[in-house]
Amino acid sequence: MLQRWLASALLYCEKQFNRLTGYKDIDQVIKNINLEFADLTEIFEEAA
Repeated sequence: MLQRWLASALLYCEKQFNRLTGYKDIDQVIKNINLEFADLTEIFEEAA
């Protein structure tokens, strides 16, 4: 039942969603985040 209400709310709100300014740069942001996490993973693996 919760999923039904959540889906209904998302469908209602979807009409009001706007594109983010700078949405074309999101791919680069994701790449940068992944690089940072890769660096952190290496640091934690070396420390272990």
